Amino acid sequence: MKLDLFLLPRAQADLNNHCIYLAKNADSEISLRFDQEAFASFDRLREMPLVGSECEYLNLRLHGLRMWPVHNFGHYLIFIAFLMTQFRSCVYFILREI
Repeated sequence: MKLDLFLLPRAQADLNNHCIYLAKNADSEISLRFDQEAFASFDRLREMPLVGSECEYLNLRLHGLRMWPVHNFGHYLIFIAFLMTQFRSCVYFILREI
């Protein structure tokens, strides 16, 4: 069974901003490929919810936050939390590593 997955507005804005950046600084084909790979990565996370690395933070509100790289764009990380009791998952943001 696949989990439901939804992007918070911040995550959708991050995805859009990364696509715009790639279109301006690389080319539109790479931007489109990034968008496709991001959604393929979301599907992978829906199928295998615990595949990402669990992060440890001092802030207890972040407990359970996991990260997973965007396929073929390893410098971009998806941060996701799973609400297992509701069979839902939530993408919090997508970050480019420095």
